[in-house]
Amino acid sequence: MKQLLFCIPFLFSVLACNSQPGPTHKHNSQNHNIMPEKFDVALYKKYQESEGTLALPNGYTVLSMTAPEGNEAGAQQELLPNPSFLISYKEFYADGSLRKKEVLLSETVKVMQSEYYSASGQLERTVNEEEKFGKIKYPQVLAFLDEKGYIDIKKGTGRLNENGTPKYDIHYDAKSNTWTIILTQGKKLSEKEFLDLAKQSPGEPNPWKPVYYIMDGNTGAAKEVDRLPQ
Repeated sequence: MKQLLFCIPFLFSVLACNSQPGPTHKHNSQNHNIMPEKFDVALYKKYQESEGTLALPNGYTVLSMTAPEGNEAGAQQELLPNPSFLISYKEFYADGSLRKKEVLLSETVKVMQSEYYSASGQLERTVNEEEKFGKIKYPQVLAFLDEKGYIDIKKGTGRLNENGTPKYDIHYDAKSNTWTIILTQGKKLSEKEFLDLAKQSPGEPNPWKPVYYIMDGNTGAAKEVDRLPQ
């Protein structure tokens, strides 16, 4: 099984997102009799033959696919057409029927609208993910990264570091209304820092150190911090 794009170091996994979901809207199943989406077996076979990603004619790029097997759910991640930085995440029941559809900014931050389906294929509820944020939404967060030179939102470039790892990880805390931005390769170590680290490390040290920003969810004011809040 191929790893998902948002696989990040364990150091960052402790930052569980405290976001509260937006308002949930239940749906009358009688008004939603359209055949729901199913897991695309033919597409999955093409993905298996790919070199890790699969570009589609509609501009989407399949980043990962896991087929339903036994009682295990299937999953699919697609990068939205360039220059978007968003990921479409779909999860499927064991029989291949769509279970949920979400749009992700990062591993823990859902944006736009999420949809959840019953095992019989009926749309049960939708969640407006945007309503959990303050005045500052995800486009302003991406604009900040663009201003800092980490990404280019017009060209859709800068999602990954040179070694193929995600360039950033973003979290939102609804309680404090703050965004946490982690640049995994934020700054290169100085020669002294590198040599000092080499003396303490048995192997080749990482020449990069992370950079952390905390952004106010109402004003957009961001400050660099030495370490993440506990």
